[in-house]
Amino acid sequence: MKFFVPHTQSTEEALSVIDSIAKFIGNSSPQPEEMIYSLTYKHNGKTMVATVGESVDEYYKEAAPEVQAIFPPSSAGQPYKICLPNRGVLRGEPIYTSNQISFQKFES
Repeated sequence: MKFFVPHTQSTEEALSVIDSIAKFIGNSSPQPEEMIYSLTYKHNGKTMVATVGESVDEYYKEAAPEVQAIFPPSSAGQPYKICLPNRGVLRGEPIYTSNQISFQKFES
């Protein structure tokens, strides 16, 4: 999958949104080729998948469940950050996970 952020019209707009999200969550802005498209992880013993542009697992009971971005760990030992509109984009904290099983990056 080629890099995108839901509801943006161009790569430039998507990069601007990523920069804004990164600042909001206290992250550095990764390059598009470093961004995660899909992440499979374990939470409370359940395997979950978060994919940009798709709804996060029903477990989270989010009113706006669409994954906007998945940030890779900023350094060793740091969690992945799954950002939804109300969790890491417009307000609140992202979903944090360190229990990664596998991931798929956006295509270069």
